[in-house]
Amino acid sequence: MKHFKVFPHLNTEELLSVLNSQEEIRGFKDWQIIYCVAVNPGKTASELSVLLGVSKSRIYRIIQSYNKQGKDWRLSKQWGGRREARSLMSLEEEGKLLKEVETEA
Repeated sequence: MKHFKVFPHLNTEELLSVLNSQEEIRGFKDWQIIYCVAVNPGKTASELSVLLGVSKSRIYRIIQSYNKQGKDWRLSKQWGGRREARSLMSLEEEGKLLKEVETEA
């Protein structure tokens, strides 16, 4: 089994305060994984996945992102919503087009 560790971007007290300050469940679960890996050195991903109720691949992915990007790793994550980089039209252009289609129909 592969053992892994969390890079010390934050100490355990800081990790716990970040964990407790999360307002959404997804953020709480992600920081919970990081905290559990930090305070349980030597545990394998399979042991932690049973304890936390997540897959091993999710644990590996979250720890890898945290180790690479540091304490601000979740700021680059986006779920749902509109991403302007991938949108072909602005919201105003889209609304204008929809109004034109409605009048033609």
